[in-house]
Amino acid sequence: MSIKNAKNFNNTTNQELSHAFYPNPFPFLHLLRLCYHPTLHRNQFRRSRLCHLTYPKPLLHPSQPIRRSLNLSSKDQATNHIVVVKLDTIENKEFDGINDNYISINLNGLTFVVAAQASYAKSSSLFQNLSLISGQTMQVWAEYNAKKMEFNVTLAPLNTLKPVLPLLSDTINFSSVLLSKMYVGFSSSTGAAAGSNYILGWSLLENTNVTII
Repeated sequence: MSIKNAKNFNNTTNQELSHAFYPNPFPFLHLLRLCYHPTLHRNQFRRSRLCHLTYPKPLLHPSQPIRRSLNLSSKDQATNHIVVVKLDTIENKEFDGINDNYISINLNGLTFVVAAQASYAKSSSLFQNLSLISGQTMQVWAEYNAKKMEFNVTLAPLNTLKPVLPLLSDTINFSSVLLSKMYVGFSSSTGAAAGSNYILGWSLLENTNVTII
């Protein structure tokens, strides 16, 4: 499935929260290969957080950030059934944020399992840094291979071919994390400074490679 209409998640105000989910659950029970590809744009010089979510419910509480919707009493527990790809420009020591410009994979909570400075592979040996608050439109590929139990996240500027190497890669058994049907969507928040995040389009495809929107 593909969505091409732009979605503004924050309206340049501070301390704002926003969530959006595809209305129908996606079947993960017999998943062999999954590719999720959003195209996003952020306003320049803004501090904010944008997350792609795979979540057992269609909506988080509209007035609460992910951490409260998950209930921190069960933080990082298997019963949360959540996969998060997080693009963060806020360094949060509580959740081991590595800096104020990074991408992470999170399972069942907001403590990451793997994270890296935002960048993309220009070759097999060279990564080019990217600023998540540059105002530059970017693409993200989140791909899962069930046979290899491999989850890869790749970042690149718009109108750039998909890099040969992912930014993040980890071995994850999705069958132990996800339910047979899950909802997919986005959550965004701003901090003390105002900002906005736009999803210009996204695709979610099973057992195939995704094309650029």
